[in-house]
Amino acid sequence: MAEKVTTAYVDRIEEVEEGADKAVLYIGEETEEMIKIVLPVTVLPEDVCEGDYVRIAITIENAEDEDDGAAQTAEE
Repeated sequence: MAEKVTTAYVDRIEEVEEGADKAVLYIGEETEEMIKIVLPVTVLPEDVCEGDYVRIAITIENAEDEDDGAAQTAEE
């Protein structure tokens, strides 16, 4: 399973509506090439604050792996 871990800076948390707040994060080195991403606050740790740095891990899950699990469940 391939995985990539990167660090993101939490620039701000925007109140959209109750229960739907958004966090604006920047990924990359502190240059003009930083990439802005917006995520629901609910996917971040509960105590995240503006100015925090968070680690983001992205993992590839192959469809073949998922199919094997489904087939095994069907056999049981």
